[in-house]
Amino acid sequence: SNFSWDALTGAKQALYRLKRHMFEEYKQKPSLPNKQYLERFDECLANDLDTPGAIATMWDMVKDKNLSDSCKAGTLLAMDEVLDIGLSDDPTAGARSLGVVSKDDIPDDIQDLIDKRETARVARDYATADMVRTQLSQKGYTVEDSEHGPKVTKS
Repeated sequence: SNFSWDALTGAKQALYRLKRHMFEEYKQKPSLPNKQYLERFDECLANDLDTPGAIATMWDMVKDKNLSDSCKAGTLLAMDEVLDIGLSDDPTAGARSLGVVSKDDIPDDIQDLIDKRETARVARDYATADMVRTQLSQKGYTVEDSEHGPKVTKS
């Protein structure tokens, strides 16, 4: 049974972040799900569709340092069988639905700006870095810093 995600404040943002974990960090390589989290999740939903509780459980699981990425992916996939929020999408389509632009699709002038900003950031020249970020957003690109280097989304 599906329920309305729109009823949840910030659901879109939460969903976006869950998808990023799934498609970017875990690369959607699932192993067996974690029983404890799945049980907690199912209990929430059995309990008058306690959706916020179910989602809180998803986040606790995502933040659990004792679980492997593949276990997290497997657990999210199992949860998605109930929620049907697109975590089971094909990974390439999933990443695309996030609006993440792949390196090959970034125009040269934009890539130059990204490199310029990265250089400024490394040099702790935050004024220049911020200025370049503004130039990028004027051209419709958002740059976000992640452990794996700058992430580019087209707005």
